[in-house]
Amino acid sequence: MPQRFSMLTTWLEQQLKTDALVLAPMAGDASFRRYFRVQHEGRSLIAADAPPATEDTRSFVTLADVFSKAGVIVPEIFASDIENGFLLLSDFGEDVYLKALQAKNVSGLYENALHTLQKIQKTQACYSLMTARRNVALSLSSFLSMVAKYMRRVPG
Repeated sequence: MPQRFSMLTTWLEQQLKTDALVLAPMAGDASFRRYFRVQHEGRSLIAADAPPATEDTRSFVTLADVFSKAGVIVPEIFASDIENGFLLLSDFGEDVYLKALQAKNVSGLYENALHTLQKIQKTQACYSLMTARRNVALSLSSFLSMVAKYMRRVPG
């Protein structure tokens, strides 16, 4: 059993006060994070494993709090171990908009999605992220401009 999975399992057993857990891997994203659906006492939870060397669970916890306060539905965080990169979250289930879209509900689902995006855009976190990205883009643009000027001066 890989070391991180063993650590995660031990942490989950401590959090849920049981060793009778069933973990099923879920599809991940394009990062080092891994997700597991945890079956415990008739309910389903999500365990996230985000290795701290490559992922920052603090950002997730902070954004979840900010977005929740803005009225955005986010997973509830039942437990966290920031140092090891573990989170225990509520499970929204397997339904996704694409599978749920039908002619009779398309307007309502899109209206809900747009309303949620508006809530996110109004948060300070979104503003800070956009500002940071703009600053990085401007810095990169300045750097590339300087490199281009240097390249024109250097005989090649």
